[in-house]
Amino acid sequence: MAAEAVIGIFAIMGNVLVIWAVKMNPALQDTTFYFIVSLAVADLAVGALAIPLAIILTLEIQMYFHACLFICCVIIIMTNASILSLLAIALDRYMRIKVPNRYRSVVTKKRTCVCIFLSWTLSAAGALVPMFGWNNRSRVKEEENSTFKCMFSSVMRFDFLVYFYFFWLGYFPLIHNDRFIYKNLSVYKKAHETKYLQLPGQNICLWKRT
Repeated sequence: MAAEAVIGIFAIMGNVLVIWAVKMNPALQDTTFYFIVSLAVADLAVGALAIPLAIILTLEIQMYFHACLFICCVIIIMTNASILSLLAIALDRYMRIKVPNRYRSVVTKKRTCVCIFLSWTLSAAGALVPMFGWNNRSRVKEEENSTFKCMFSSVMRFDFLVYFYFFWLGYFPLIHNDRFIYKNLSVYKKAHETKYLQLPGQNICLWKRT
């Protein structure tokens, strides 16, 4: 519990510094750093909300079923947002390398904000599915219908965690994230072996190997 509290504090401090740096430095206020700020906000929320709520779950406090379920859903929202933000950053890097000449016309601030909004919306919508019935309410004993010991495993159904959360909201985004990272590396390698690649807004060139 103490270790979780320390991790939460460092997560809050580190991500606040990231957000502050982007806000104070106009050179960092472009579409790429919008995604980074989104990731920082998600990780900040993990440190400020998800970790304290996880500590509450470990204490097995007596509470109502849906209150306990909502706490678990909030934890999932923050982790989902962090994963999808990483996916968005990988996609942004891929677009910047794949279509450098059209990057600024394709990845506009408006589209970036829409992408960030959709990632948070999907995170919340997917995590709140158990609130609408896909939960362990039917397995709660009659004598525990008022309050019971709040634990993650007592309110969340494992079929939801495995088939919906793990595969659709966890596994596939991470697979796509790795795919975009691999493509980024492949494009860099190809440019290094064939011709130079000038990235817009960056003084970086990869020259033909001699």
